[in-house]
Amino acid sequence: AGALANTQVTCCPSACQLRAMAVVGLEQMAALPVAERANFRIFQQLSMGTPVRVGGRITGPGALTTTDGGSVSLSGLEVAQSENFAEVVGTKSGDAALAVAGIVHLPAGEVDVELWDEAV
Repeated sequence: AGALANTQVTCCPSACQLRAMAVVGLEQMAALPVAERANFRIFQQLSMGTPVRVGGRITGPGALTTTDGGSVSLSGLEVAQSENFAEVVGTKSGDAALAVAGIVHLPAGEVDVELWDEAV
């Protein structure tokens, strides 16, 4: 335990990391029931109208490329393309479509997409 005793492990983002996250649609997301995290494979299995959180990169106007390589059409909020990882929250509105309530843009940097896929 000697070397590990001085190791600090955090489970939550630091204050600096929280300030770096850009959140759009916070009030709309808060109004939704708790949304299930999903990749594209899981998203396709969900029922229409299910609240969902899908991680990936916004690769074009109204398009999210998911962590497992799928593509989800986004409608609702104006969604700008971004190279940073984002978690898009909304309700399933089609086989590969999401009505967006809000978006959490993570700070710039690499995201472990394999870990995301394992977590969902």
